Amino acid sequence: MMSLLMGLLWLSVSAPHIAIVVPYRNRVLHLAVFKRHIIRYFEDHHPNATVGVWVVEQADTRPFNRAWLANVGFVEAMRHQPWECVCLHDVDLVPQPKVPYLTCDRPVQLGGELEHFNWRVPYYVNGGIVSMSPAHWRLINGYSNSYVGWGGEDDDLYHRLRINDLLGPHGHIQRPPSGHGRFNVINQSKSAHPPKKMGTYAKTLKMLQDMAKNSDRWRRDGLNSLAYSKIQSHITKNIIHIKVTQGDSS
Repeated sequence: MMSLLMGLLWLSVSAPHIAIVVPYRNRVLHLAVFKRHIIRYFEDHHPNATVGVWVVEQADTRPFNRAWLANVGFVEAMRHQPWECVCLHDVDLVPQPKVPYLTCDRPVQLGGELEHFNWRVPYYVNGGIVSMSPAHWRLINGYSNSYVGWGGEDDDLYHRLRINDLLGPHGHIQRPPSGHGRFNVINQSKSAHPPKKMGTYAKTLKMLQDMAKNSDRWRRDGLNSLAYSKIQSHITKNIIHIKVTQGDSS
């Protein structure tokens, strides 16, 4: 039976351990399916792993900020235990067998073959499911907190990895070998997806252009500038679900 974080659970020194962080808001159908699938997946494929799953829900009315939620999830997970791998995971993607969740010696885009992109990924995008060691997340200062609304944060992550020499030999993030990074999409219908509110395009473009020129903004925009308030936390079916708002650090 899979060991799952419950409060301050002592980890087995021999069992690999991974924290999965899921940024979330208003995806009720996706979340219900994801929770059932991910727990069963680890029970079936990694029964000796110790796994903590953090669903981090944005509970304010501001535009969705996926990257900020990812940073919150990282901080909250690391408050509980030292994890070997911390994986950012989209809520609408579920793994097929053979995904190497327990390998993160280098940053890896686990979702290298996505059903809704014809079993590919769009250009060099680093999104979807990205796993790193805590040391690497800290080295790049996590995600930027500044990309408000949809888009930009994954491109920014690419430059953080590039600047810190954490990309693969061909200038892309490492991905699993063929057949080991396959993810199905849960539901792509409009009824299951709230409308995406875009960020300010000019601001997003300017930030990305600066990052492409090796801006040092990443040093001060990320984990070390994170501010949030935790308003609720509970465990349901072995998954830690926290609700947060943007604001003072909790």
